[in-house]
Amino acid sequence: MKKHFLLFAFFTLLIIGCKKEEQAISTVAPSALRGQISISAKNVIENVPFQLGQMVYTNNAGNQYRLDVLKYYLSNFEIFNETGGSHKFGNYELIDESKNESKKFILDSIPAGTYNKIKFYVGVDSITNQTLNNPGDLDLSKGMFWTWSTGYIFLKAEGAFIDTEATQKPLVFHLGSNAALAEVEMQIPSFTINKNIQKMNILLDVNTLFGLNKPINFNTYNVQQSFPNEGTWIQAMKENLPPAFSIILED
Repeated sequence: MKKHFLLFAFFTLLIIGCKKEEQAISTVAPSALRGQISISAKNVIENVPFQLGQMVYTNNAGNQYRLDVLKYYLSNFEIFNETGGSHKFGNYELIDESKNESKKFILDSIPAGTYNKIKFYVGVDSITNQTLNNPGDLDLSKGMFWTWSTGYIFLKAEGAFIDTEATQKPLVFHLGSNAALAEVEMQIPSFTINKNIQKMNILLDVNTLFGLNKPINFNTYNVQQSFPNEGTWIQAMKENLPPAFSIILED
């Protein structure tokens, strides 16, 4: 009797184990049905391409300015399907306006489905932000890491502006620290992934970055390095970042 009971228990556990394995596999789309999103990042002002080195721009605080450097991290993308499920990417992309090749990247191995929402971050998550030996776009050779403090520069904007006395002064914004990590989440037109490549443009409006909700006056803030006492402009830029982004899908 004892022997028969043990055999019954063994086969029961085996059947349950097989069912659990089948359920786990069935929740993942077959690799043959996976696709990609090909992303182009574009910096603009009112949908016109932004150009480095041009003293032709005026922000929402009325400051005339130019940028010679514009670099920032987009990270940890996540897309959501129509039923609320999501697919995450543990990626870190350094967008450098001076390097066209940096403004294109791929989100790969996406399960088949219809998606209508996207989320990503501007900056680097708190765990990665405290480490040094990271590969790819997080490599220290990219010049986006402070030498005086552990942590990445999430966004680097450097140039010049014209002050109230018509004098040209330096413009330096190095946005960073865990408090500066900005989440961007938005509904987008539905698109279907089914062994295809979906093209997507992510646009950053530079003037909105410097102030739609919270205008940043360069006469007050012009050389900022994200020191602990600089919370006001950090919070302002963090609030400006989400509405500064928009997305356009291509057929």
